[in-house]
Amino acid sequence: SKVESNVGDSVNISWTAPFFPQAGTYNIYNTDKVNMSIIEVTSSSATFNKSKYEYYSRPYVSTNISFEIRDITRDDAGYYNSGFGPAAAWSGGGVVLIVRGKLR
Repeated sequence: SKVESNVGDSVNISWTAPFFPQAGTYNIYNTDKVNMSIIEVTSSSATFNKSKYEYYSRPYVSTNISFEIRDITRDDAGYYNSGFGPAAAWSGGGVVLIVRGKLR
């Protein structure tokens, strides 16, 4: 699926993952130009590489992935998915974020 947003807005992104581990770390990726882990989720918490993300899924082991991206920039555009590693993030599902805004 796809979600559209404007530069400066906030957006909620969600999808259903095929599997979520009961132990270990599960990653949420933004795979635009490179596979970048933006959120790491364990059975009891979520940590973020930037303060612009908020993870909403509860319990943490839920296959219903839901999070917010605040203050959208053009760099946030791309494909969002999850898995144990970057290769798993290309396995299907997930969401494409299209960011509209003025070119510099």
